[in-house]
Amino acid sequence: MTIVGNTAMHHLLLGLPVDQLGFSPFVSLTNDSLQIKAREIGIKITPGGYIFLPPPIAGFVGSDHLAVILATEIHKKKGNYLGIDIGTNTEIVLKSGKKITSVSTASGPAFEGAHVKYGIRAAPGAIERVLIDSKTCIPSVQTINDIKPVGICGSGILDAIAELLKAGIINRNGKFKTDLDCVRRDSKGEFSYILAPSGGDN
Repeated sequence: MTIVGNTAMHHLLLGLPVDQLGFSPFVSLTNDSLQIKAREIGIKITPGGYIFLPPPIAGFVGSDHLAVILATEIHKKKGNYLGIDIGTNTEIVLKSGKKITSVSTASGPAFEGAHVKYGIRAAPGAIERVLIDSKTCIPSVQTINDIKPVGICGSGILDAIAELLKAGIINRNGKFKTDLDCVRRDSKGEFSYILAPSGGDN
């Protein structure tokens, strides 16, 4: 069995300390691939089975990002390619010529309010799940703690984008289809789709 994850998950699975990952320079305690008996870390698989852990690349670029590179074979492609891995952290890999460069940033600030209107962290009242009826364009939302919506968090944003595309409200480029009745245009000429009315009515 092969297990991948961010560097913190990797260390927690192995019982390694993670304090050093909380401050600069965010050093991983190991950058080697490991093969250990599954039973040694409490995982029950085939008797005598082993767990293979690919190495973390850096403090915030884990083996899950390495798995993305290998699965997409971006390293084998000719030309320029960009790969994005969104999780607890968002890792981006750029393949240009023979050079591969990866960077990482925290996903929370990007998806939970930093540049998102009505974006908030995953707190009570945050929209976390979205469904849109493709025939009527009517949305239904689920909030954390099932209370009136006060904003939308990262998982809700990703859900909303997927549902908007599935319902045909936005196109593959993320632009609204402006001929639909459910797409509104404000006084500034900006288009929008309402997930929950102002005032918090679900």
